[in-house]
Amino acid sequence: LVYDLGGGTFDVSILELGDGVFEVKATSGNNHLGGDDFDQRIIDYLVKEFKKENGVDLSKDKMAMQRLKEVAEKAKKDLSGMVSTQVSAPFIAKGEDGEPLHLDMTLTRAKFEDLISDLVESTLDPVKKALKDAKLTKKDIDKVILVGEEKTKVIKKGLLDSNYNEENILILNRVVDAYKELEKLVGEKEIFALFENDLPDIYNEGGMKK
Repeated sequence: LVYDLGGGTFDVSILELGDGVFEVKATSGNNHLGGDDFDQRIIDYLVKEFKKENGVDLSKDKMAMQRLKEVAEKAKKDLSGMVSTQVSAPFIAKGEDGEPLHLDMTLTRAKFEDLISDLVESTLDPVKKALKDAKLTKKDIDKVILVGEEKTKVIKKGLLDSNYNEENILILNRVVDAYKELEKLVGEKEIFALFENDLPDIYNEGGMKK
């Protein structure tokens, strides 16, 4: 089962490998779900908190929103490998008195996961549909492959060479938001976390066949 959450779309595919040939058993997904939606949740949160603290609605300022998009993407990346990050955008607006206002707040991974929890949960329906279309159950799935920039950008390439023992799976649980739910759905199978750009090398090395 290939779980691919990229920057703008989500796709899930069920493949069968036999004699070195892949057969696509089923596909599903959501063309309107991806990393941009995760960014937007952070942006909305920052706008809300800034307005609460300063009385200024940043959503009405195009330049401010562009800066928020940049800091939101950075915060998302930081939280993939850290428990919290400082979100800063100095001189992002002016108060009623004309004095500059600065955005400076701490965003925790726990808060981020809370903000995107419904998005992560929504990825499970396409997984269930793909299993149903393939006429398979979770017991039939041998491996789960997590692909896509959104879920793997901070997982070090060296992890690909590990045996994915219990300790490593716990690490993946913290890095990959949907992993625990996928494990419940598919079962305790061998988990691979791959960078999209690494896939050709993995195929060539026969890593997918192990």
